[in-house]
Amino acid sequence: MKTRGQKKRKSSDDRPLLLPSLPTTMPTTTSNRGIYSTRLASEPSEASASYHAPTTPSPAFYPPTPTYPTSSYPLSGAPSRLAHFGTDQVGVIGKDVPREILRVERDFSSGDIAQFYTSYPLELEGRVTPSQFQDLINDINALLLQANSFSHAVVDNVLMVVTFHLSLLVRQSHFEKELDRLERIIETKNIEIFNPAGLNVLSPRKKAFLFLEIEYY
Repeated sequence: MKTRGQKKRKSSDDRPLLLPSLPTTMPTTTSNRGIYSTRLASEPSEASASYHAPTTPSPAFYPPTPTYPTSSYPLSGAPSRLAHFGTDQVGVIGKDVPREILRVERDFSSGDIAQFYTSYPLELEGRVTPSQFQDLINDINALLLQANSFSHAVVDNVLMVVTFHLSLLVRQSHFEKELDRLERIIETKNIEIFNPAGLNVLSPRKKAFLFLEIEYY
């Protein structure tokens, strides 16, 4: 029951609903690309007038596209039409990035001794002849066979055991000597045959003799 003098309290539902007033102009928004004004074009602001749209960077801005090695024919099939094989040389060897890298796979049928396939890759047509390529592979395979000579390996290991590996300080092992000869032969072949044709043969020593890489410019 209500007593005298007690005023009736208004509940929250009896209060009038007040709506916020809308702004006469739309606010401006800021983003990481600059200040964009949402005002009408007839009323430009100082921020929108000073904004300049980003321009497309020049081709020199982009880094060179990485080149991924591909296996040579016949293991990979015919060369892809999207590759650069069969085109003229572009770029300078040792200065520019090669357009393609061709891998001559290792022939594991010969056992643990590293040997490479002598099949002529179709990707090299127009650059070097099959005989020039096969001469290179035959020289590499012959030197790898000599480097893994059993008799020389026995002599080198006995000397290392007797001298507590101190013999490596005064003499070079037979294996290291043959690998140095291999790199000299590859360098000579590059200067005489492959570099003038826009190719550069890399030492298989850098790839643990798993394959032989030829850079295609």
